[in-house]
Parts: sequence; structure tokens; C-alpha cells
Amino acid sequence: LSGFLPATIATSTTGGLEITTPYYWNIASNRDLTLYPQYISRRGLMLGADARYLGETYSGEARTEFLDNDSLTGNSRYALSSLHRQSLAPGLSFVSDLNFASDDNYARDFALSRIWRNRPAVSRRLMTRNLQLNYVAADWTAMARLVDYQVLQDPNAPIAVPYSRVPQLTHNYFGFDDSGLSWNVASEFTRFAHPTREQGDRAVFNPRATYTVKRAAYFVRPSLSLHSTMYNLDQV
Repeated sequence: LSGFLPATIATSTTGGLEITTPYYWNIASNRDLTLYPQYISRRGLMLGADARYLGETYSGEARTEFLDNDSLTGNSRYALSSLHRQSLAPGLSFVSDLNFASDDNYARDFALSRIWRNRPAVSRRLMTRNLQLNYVAADWTAMARLVDYQVLQDPNAPIAVPYSRVPQLTHNYFGFDDSGLSWNVASEFTRFAHPTREQGDRAVFNPRATYTVKRAAYFVRPSLSLHSTMYNLDQV
């Protein structure tokens, strides 16, 4: 059923009196939309929306908030959080996790924001942008992704800006035979980028072989592994 949800009344040191009157719209059995206009006495009217959807091969949720003209700052303020998962083909899937805020002070000024609600992977000061492609086969897996961050800095308590991975590529191959021998070859290539620090590439190669001997009263499982990591730093 569609209709208004219980109103929320709160106060904050940065916004004053805050009144939210959510409206839930049951669009279909697999889609809904919650609108949550929020009156903030010291700042103005903020419009917010939370959309959820579910299909046979995809699912996701998108949240957005927008304040056209903040009475305290004179600027438009906004935030967006979108999580989408989709199966593209047998074994092939795609994930996007995109998060944005208009300015460094957004999380502090809008302490009651729903952008971060029930999103433990998203910090109130670290906004992740992640695009990821995964493939799973019978004896190997692969992953390709791009990861970047928006850091909402506080000049009184600055935090380090993480390295972006543009891209990160992984491949894992594994197998076994009837003799008890099994093997796994893990490899990874990552390009690390940073606005102020040294940048470079990292390649990892990690093969492992394991031989299992089973008897009625015991088993032995010796393993041999090689781990190789190579770095190539940009010349400055």
C-alpha cells in the first residue's frame, strides 16, 4: 500500500528544527519509491528520494538528496548513493557502487541524512566509487574493477586520501586430478593513482601446488607456494 509514513521531528546544532514527512509509493511488487521532503529551519527545504528495484537479473537501490539554496551557505547542496547489481550472462556479473556529495561539509551539516543509512560499506567521510565486472567459470575466475574515492575532509581532523585503483585486474586458475594433486595460480595487476603521492603499478603472481595423501588413520597435505610481487613506480 502507498501512503504517508510517520513523520520525524528532530533538532541539530547545524540545522535547527528538522521535520521529515516521508511518502511511500508502492509502484509494483518489485519496485518502490520513498519521497522524503525535509524542512530544515535554518537551511530551507531539502528534497530526498529512495528508489528500490528488483528484476530477474538485476537489483539495486538509489538515494538522492537536494537542497536548492542553503540559507546558511548560499550554495546548492546534494548527495547521491547508488548500488546496482546485474547478471549479464552465465558466470558474468556487474556491480556499480557510486557515491557523491556536493562538498566536504555535507555529512557534518546534514547529520540526519539517509544517504549513509544501512550502507556499512560507505563511510560518512569516504565516498566510494566502484565499477566491477566478475566472471566465474568451472576452473577459473576473473575480476576487473575501477575504484576511486571522494574524501569529505575536515580541516580540524584531516584523513589520508586513499589510492585509486585504475584498474585492478585479477585472475585465479585452479584444478586437481585423481592422484591427489591440486593447484592454484593467482595473479593480479593494479594501477595505483593518487593526486599528490607517488604513483605506480603492482603485479602479483602466486602459484601453489598441494599434494594430499589419505590413509585410514591419517592424511598428509604438503604444499609448495611461490609468491612474487613486482612494482613499477612512475618517474618524477
